[in-house]
Amino acid sequence: MSDNNVVSLQAPVQDALTEILKAGAQKLLAQAIEAELKAFSPVTWL
Repeated sequence: MSDNNVVSLQAPVQDALTEILKAGAQKLLAQAIEAELKAFSPVTWL
C-alpha cells in the first residue's frame, strides 16, 4: 500500500490584515497576562 495521510505545509500568509490581527492578539494576550500577575502578586505595579 502506498496510501499515506501526509500533506505538505503551506507558507504562512503574510498580508497587512494578518499582521494587524496578530499584533492586536499579542497586545491582548500581554494585557491579560499582566492583569493575572497583578491579581496574583502582592507587589504593587506601576
